[in-house]
Amino acid sequence: MAHRLTQIRNLDCQQENRPKSDAVASALKSFIAKGHYAPGERLPSERDLAGALSVSRVSVRSALQQLKAQKIVVSRPGGGTFVSTPVSESENPLYELVSDCNENLRDLFLVHTHLDAWGIRRAAERITDEQVSRLRELVREFKSICGDSKRLSKLDAKIHLEIAQTTGSAIYINLSLLTRDVLGRVLLQHRVQIFEDMAHVAQIGRRNWLLIEALADRNPDKAEEIMRDRRAYFGQALDLDLALVDEPSIHSSSARTNLYN
Repeated sequence: MAHRLTQIRNLDCQQENRPKSDAVASALKSFIAKGHYAPGERLPSERDLAGALSVSRVSVRSALQQLKAQKIVVSRPGGGTFVSTPVSESENPLYELVSDCNENLRDLFLVHTHLDAWGIRRAAERITDEQVSRLRELVREFKSICGDSKRLSKLDAKIHLEIAQTTGSAIYINLSLLTRDVLGRVLLQHRVQIFEDMAHVAQIGRRNWLLIEALADRNPDKAEEIMRDRRAYFGQALDLDLALVDEPSIHSSSARTNLYN
């Protein structure tokens, strides 16, 4: 939070030819659009935003009202202001399409994989040393947890959300969350309790670590290879037929041996 407030201080809200509230709204909209705040993430308080932007709280409040009208942010009574999510669970038509049709589930899984292939390559190009350090901390925390499947599942999701944020693409982040939400709920529906099996947890933790190291090396090819292998591992847990995927890293046992030995 403190790091992003520092970034917010660099936003230009001192434009003489427009009202302060409009300038603040435009700057915050651009900041969110670049992926600095993920869907569902809480924004700083009005007071903190006003201090960071050197404007009044009245200007910040008016700016946030503009963003609410544009459905970019939402307010929760007593909870603050949050970046809007792409779609609520009750409004997500993908869930109904995949819940009773394994072919549609498989298609969504593959689309999500190819989408994340783009995202991980973008992340390898744009990730900062500070973001690498943060991700290493999260992976170390993941590897230190034993026997708490809910915490492991949430932390794994957090790791990959933070990877997505390194892309700086709000479009990618929203699309990825949309598909990830459906796949996550289908996992629960089919009672595939991946994170209750410590053998699975060890494999996922190792893949997460290798993925972060590939990003640290700014190696998009290696990062994509590891991401696809990780996704194939989850595909096997989902019992999806991936036979038509034209991706050597998913099928090649020798490729997996080279990665993890």
